[in-house]
Amino acid sequence: MQFNHVVVVPVIAARHSRAAVLLVSCACGVVFLGGCKAETTPRPFASSRTMTARHTADPVNIDGVLDDPVWGQTPTYQLLLGEDRLAEGNRLRERGEVRLAWDEHHFYAAIEFHDSDIVAGYDVNQVHHYQKGDLVELLLKPEHQTWHWELYATPRNRKTSFWWPQQGTLTVRKCGLRIAARCRGTLNDSSDKDRSWTAEMAMPVRDLTTQDQPFGPGSQWRILVSRYNHESTLSSPELSAVPRLSRTDFQLTDEFAPLKLVGQPGAAAD
Repeated sequence: MQFNHVVVVPVIAARHSRAAVLLVSCACGVVFLGGCKAETTPRPFASSRTMTARHTADPVNIDGVLDDPVWGQTPTYQLLLGEDRLAEGNRLRERGEVRLAWDEHHFYAAIEFHDSDIVAGYDVNQVHHYQKGDLVELLLKPEHQTWHWELYATPRNRKTSFWWPQQGTLTVRKCGLRIAARCRGTLNDSSDKDRSWTAEMAMPVRDLTTQDQPFGPGSQWRILVSRYNHESTLSSPELSAVPRLSRTDFQLTDEFAPLKLVGQPGAAAD
């Protein structure tokens, strides 16, 4: 199998995590007047023991708006602090949630992150965006394999696609990943309070199956969705993920959640 545009990148040992998917057209120029009001009645969240992606008959429009019908039909999962951070007495400062969908051509993710200070430093693709700004990561790994994808999207409409042939070896690898993000606030301006940012991601099934790994109902994959939340008042970013990890390390592949693809036309009822 031929692999194009593969560059070996040294793994940064001090790093806690990586990943995400989308086509990005960010409306980050909206200035928000007034502070961010805390929500007192958040929507109920699904269990994260197994994460379910709902089939969509219509392709998701990757624009970062989250108004496609499938997003109202698939479970919502809340990002969580690791057990180690909880044991230290930390509590999650800003909520994040993710929903998943799929069709015969793409795997989709939709995220909504509450964020009072939206930050994104790099204005290029295929870099370690977590070093200088907010980030969503999508990690997808086939069961019983050593390799996995690590995909990024930022509120600045930038993306990165990393591929791990095995633990400890990271490469930059081009793929058909598309992203799109929208900001409710002002990007890179800590003088005001922002509200949130959203993103949609589409990863082609053809890129997930280049190793002849099946992808569809009954196939065995694992998933982690994680977040870097930078803020001017924090000395280091707040790190959260779903499923909850025993420690804050986004490469704990054994703790990724089983991914269940449901709702394919003609399949048995869920």
